Amino acid sequence: MKLLTLNLITPEIKESFKIRFLSLEDVLGSLGIYPEHEEFMTVLPRSVGYFIDETGKKLFFAYDYGVLDVSDNTVSVITRVFIKGESIQQLKEELEKKLSRIEVYEKRLRENIKTLERMILKEIVEMGRG
Repeated sequence: MKLLTLNLITPEIKESFKIRFLSLEDVLGSLGIYPEHEEFMTVLPRSVGYFIDETGKKLFFAYDYGVLDVSDNTVSVITRVFIKGESIQQLKEELEKKLSRIEVYEKRLRENIKTLERMILKEIVEMGRG
């Protein structure tokens, strides 16, 4: 049986899989990729897809915009973030965890910005006195 190599690539990590089939969405709609697919490149929106690995197991993944490149029986999904799950429910739980971490990060970032703003205002006041 012919297989594809799937590379899921973000700025932080690269994971590779041997797969039988890939289903995902590009900006024009749904597409499926089997081994021996024609060379192809497209832009990816934020969406969810799945692939069937070499053992026949279906794995789901979410991606956050990016590019899909198909060439020489290799499919590369280059994106800012991807999250995998063995079921839709598991993927949903992983996405909720990721969202929770982002919300905590954003809250800390906002607090740091407020601190910087106070420091800048203090500097301006001190310059006006001097």
